[in-house]
Amino acid sequence: MRTLLLILLSVSPAFATSYYVDYSTGADSNAGTKLAPFKNIPQSVACTSACATAGGSLTAGDQVILKGGVTWPMNTMGCILLARSGSSSADIYYGVDVTWYTGASWTRPILTGNGVTTGTCAGSSTVHNVFIVGNGGDYVTVDNWEFTDQLMTAGTGEDDTINFYGTFLDFTIENSFFHGWTLTGSGSGSDTGLLVYYSPGNTFPRRFIVTGNVFDGYDTTQVQADPTCASACLGSVNAFYGFATEFSKNVVRNVSNGAIGQINFVHDNLFENIRLSIDNTSHENAFENNSGCNARIYNNVIRNNSISTSIVNLWDAAVGTAGGCTSGTDYVFNNLVYNTSNANIVDLGTVEGCPGSCPTPFGTTVSFNNTVEAGPNGTPAGLYTPGDLHSTGAQANNVHLISSTATPFQQGTSGANCPQTNCTLSANRVEPYSVDCTTNGYCPTQTWPFSPTAGASPTVGNGNNYTSLCSIDAYMANACQDTTLAVIYSAELCTNLTCWNASAHTVTFPFRTPLNRPAVGAWDQGAYQLSSIPPVVNAPGACQVCQVTKVSPPTNLQAVLNGN
Repeated sequence: MRTLLLILLSVSPAFATSYYVDYSTGADSNAGTKLAPFKNIPQSVACTSACATAGGSLTAGDQVILKGGVTWPMNTMGCILLARSGSSSADIYYGVDVTWYTGASWTRPILTGNGVTTGTCAGSSTVHNVFIVGNGGDYVTVDNWEFTDQLMTAGTGEDDTINFYGTFLDFTIENSFFHGWTLTGSGSGSDTGLLVYYSPGNTFPRRFIVTGNVFDGYDTTQVQADPTCASACLGSVNAFYGFATEFSKNVVRNVSNGAIGQINFVHDNLFENIRLSIDNTSHENAFENNSGCNARIYNNVIRNNSISTSIVNLWDAAVGTAGGCTSGTDYVFNNLVYNTSNANIVDLGTVEGCPGSCPTPFGTTVSFNNTVEAGPNGTPAGLYTPGDLHSTGAQANNVHLISSTATPFQQGTSGANCPQTNCTLSANRVEPYSVDCTTNGYCPTQTWPFSPTAGASPTVGNGNNYTSLCSIDAYMANACQDTTLAVIYSAELCTNLTCWNASAHTVTFPFRTPLNRPAVGAWDQGAYQLSSIPPVVNAPGACQVCQVTKVSPPTNLQAVLNGN
């Protein structure tokens, strides 16, 4: 019996406690149980009495559960300061219990700013109007909360929904919904709002994962005033900025910037409807990676970002100093990019700040099996930039590029056409829209946009086999399948299908069941592998909330980051 007890203690935290919180019926003097919940959230400014005691003693395995369907006014309650740590075997969990809710069925708990200032947080003069601040805590998960009606003011510092300015090294935010914010102010710096921010001045995290979330400004003032981009097409705020180990299975739409920073693993995200910033001086990008550090960028869908040449749709720097890495190889594969402007569609191996201030040369980018319509639907004429002169090497292989330009592959800022000494091409297909859509059936209106329709389709069987790359690490194993087309969320990607997630603002993964690429013999060009058996689309299940399952990075994560 004693042996059994020791085993149990070794695999689960001892005396882990769940605290329940209901702003409508709770009291901070309660015991924090389902029958006697706290009113305020432990570690929030307003939390007092037994609630404050609980917040000050949170430890590995403890849970803080917010009641579904209940609203917490952050302007009254103040920010939540995450200063307690879990452990490598058990996070402190801030989330939900889908069996505990008010109303007819479970919905997310809501944190609202009520459109007014919430002031500074944790004594910092630069962190304003923030809902959650990470400073001193570690091993924490925030799951399935809704964040809305937050006031962000231009030029006042870091107005963010979730801000990490301390020593956080291990954090996960998942399955949450960010919307309805307000950004006030104008002129230079008015694009400073951030929904999730991990300061690049911090130590690079062991595990900072952002997964399964929806960042959607559909109900913000700027988008409601011009929903179809008939006018200036202004947006506001950035969905994510800073360091991250993984950004995956998220929906990012109707914002001025998507995911920007230094991110190692970027996969299965939908980036769409990226808009201009209010001041129009910030470069508005769907995905911008300023330091690859052996990045793996795959299975993303980037589309409908065609309102300005200032938008870069897919931008990845070959390497940088993030995670202590100054050399390495980034792999970019199985991505679908379409309906963009005719400029800045795919820029790879382009180091931020170059030419001039960067070491020359360093880093390699290998891009393969991507499908890219390089411009607006029907008239694409843009470039695919596989690398930069500051890269050690760059490759574009098995790319299916729809463009009418005479020189479709260019070597970064040099203006030289690829191939060059450090820029190589192999087994790519380039055709104008009139040939690929009108003649061959590769069109944006297909169920799987720009996919082959038959064995005679020209991308089928005309690519190189890159099975050897699939064994590099757990992320690269995805190269031996074709694209997932990211997640189910928006009806715009659901031609001939029924998509049910947009109303609940949840995501289901994958959008499309990927097909295996052959271990021997030719691969197809582009993000798709043709099969005589149609892929199976996820069907609506009985679950009230279809969440993305969090998967911890492989045990060799640091080895992957360092290129070993």
